[in-house]
Parts: sequence; structure tokens; C-alpha cells
Amino acid sequence: MRIFSYCRVSTTEQTTENQIIAIRQKGYYVNDARTISDAISRAVEGGKDIGS
Repeated sequence: MRIFSYCRVSTTEQTTENQIIAIRQKGYYVNDARTISDAISRAVEGGKDIGS
């Protein structure tokens, strides 16, 4: 079975590391190559995604 994770943070002070740790604590091993980390850009007004 392949497991992928998508982790996203909304500020520069946050990291996705805590999200990855929580996933692993639930018993899932996610290969680092299958983890996508994302951060919202400060250029985008809060609550609006690009393309809205």
C-alpha cells in the first residue's frame, strides 16, 4: 500500500513537521519522497486560494 501525505501551514512561524509526526504516531509510515509540504503565500489574501 502506498501512503501519501499533504501537509500545509498558513504562517511562516509554522512547520509541517508536527503534522508529519502526528501521521506517524497514528501508525502510518510516510516515505519522505511521498510527502508534499505547502505553505500559504503572504502574497495571497487570507482565505482566498489562487484562482479564486
